[in-house]
Amino acid sequence: MSNWWKTWLESAQRVISEREQQLNAMNVFPVPDADTGTNLRLTLQAAGSGHTAVESARAALLDARGNSGTLWSIWWSAVAGELTQDRDELPTQQALVEAFLAGASAMREALTEPVEGTMLSVADRLAEGTVTDMSSAVTAARQAVALTSSQLKELAGTQRVDSGALGFLYVFSVLAELYTGDSVTEEIDKDHLSSGEMPQTASSGRDSSAALEVMVSVQADATSMAIARSQLAQMGDSLSVALADSSADPLLWAVHLHTDDPGAVRQALEYAGTLSNWRTTAL
Repeated sequence: MSNWWKTWLESAQRVISEREQQLNAMNVFPVPDADTGTNLRLTLQAAGSGHTAVESARAALLDARGNSGTLWSIWWSAVAGELTQDRDELPTQQALVEAFLAGASAMREALTEPVEGTMLSVADRLAEGTVTDMSSAVTAARQAVALTSSQLKELAGTQRVDSGALGFLYVFSVLAELYTGDSVTEEIDKDHLSSGEMPQTASSGRDSSAALEVMVSVQADATSMAIARSQLAQMGDSLSVALADSSADPLLWAVHLHTDDPGAVRQALEYAGTLSNWRTTAL
């Protein structure tokens, strides 16, 4: 199958769009800003603008929306980079499964404070040795999502799962369908979206004064970026720093942060390198 990634992303965007409002309503982590579904949809849309799988991943990472879109794009960027065969042709199941380790590792490396019971936990489960093909991968991902209700403290007593993890599962299940021929989206709906009226988005219970979400691309050498990252960690939360293009000179990075002082964030990053695509969103 040529351009398999386009087929996947277009279908995944449709699946997320159909469930966008439900995913938004379930959103409590890292802040209850009711935008998980919207951010995933917009990031998938950005990913569709690339002409190759690697370009798709780069486009997603540089135009990712929100925490959920950022984490998924980091995973996809790492996975796409591991596929050494003709990236326009559908990879073998073995090649794809082996690339899942890179996806999980990239997520953890990008996050300053990894939190279990989120999309990260699903990526970790996919990277386990028990996952040998796409069928077992879907099973593992579904199990990981179900566990988020007991892992993430914000979900305690709600019988709900993490919205980002669930969104990741929907996107991943569409990818698996290219191999298995079996759609499990309706089964996932029954597991997590069939409880009737969705509850109102609740407070996350986290102590955070962050008022804005900042997303920006930065061209900087690794040392300068490491220094900036340590500074940014003191300026807010939900910080992720991911390498978007290792061939760029200087290196190109994608940064995501929740903060109440965007001016200080900008100053630290401008000292490190050259900024582009600066975006802020009220939380």
